[in-house]
Amino acid sequence: MTSICVGELKPKLTMKKLLAETYPLLRLEQLVYTKPNDHHCGEQWGHSEVLGEVTPRSYVAKTQDGLVTRNRMSLRSHVTHPPCQNNQS
Repeated sequence: MTSICVGELKPKLTMKKLLAETYPLLRLEQLVYTKPNDHHCGEQWGHSEVLGEVTPRSYVAKTQDGLVTRNRMSLRSHVTHPPCQNNQS
């Protein structure tokens, strides 16, 4: 029987905690990009709208195909950039 040292588990738990803390919370009705599920591997991320929070890191989002539940790592904020300003005189 192989024993597992507690020190071996610590880096993995630290990494999970680090990843959980780096993603900001999403607001209701916020526009996000949604990662496609495993059956649609290779497709582009789709547009969706956050409808609610299921657990601390899991959200329900409305896509054009219906409702999906995604972990925070599979949702990216939809950033709208301000229009470019030309500084021509």
